[in-house]
Amino acid sequence: MAMMIHDRDDLATWLAAERAGQHEEADRRFRPVAGRLTRWTPSPAFAAAVLARLDRFTVPVPDIWSAWWVRAAIGASMATAGIVLGSWSLRSVFMAGMASLHTALWAADSVLVAAGATLTTALSAWSTATHVAIVMGRLAAQPGPLVWLAVNLAIAAVALTALHRLLVMQEN
Repeated sequence: MAMMIHDRDDLATWLAAERAGQHEEADRRFRPVAGRLTRWTPSPAFAAAVLARLDRFTVPVPDIWSAWWVRAAIGASMATAGIVLGSWSLRSVFMAGMASLHTALWAADSVLVAAGATLTTALSAWSTATHVAIVMGRLAAQPGPLVWLAVNLAIAAVALTALHRLLVMQEN
């Protein structure tokens, strides 16, 4: 009986740790509980019945390499590569290498030119924005634009008030 009470205590402390969200403590408390569980091994007849049923659901995977056209395509590719590589001279290999190097350098140059153009565009946009800010600052420092802004805000406030009164009268 003491063993069963001890089992319940282990189970209760494990479940309390799980409920409290203490995952590390819950894992530590679960070890003795899991250690007392009996291992179940299925009978050979049961395993054979499961495997027999699974065999019905298997789908044969097509073997792509066994198709004649795949073998023919691979053979033709290898034959072409062999003919091309066999007919190259040392000069043609050197020229192909130089052409590849030229292409790589051209691509790097294009990337650098694009980066320069992007930087120039960004600096131009920044220059324009600072010029606009300077002009707006100069205009705001003068009393004329501020007076016009105040007059416009006053007219807008009067118009909104009149519109509100009209709408309230229409609702009644």
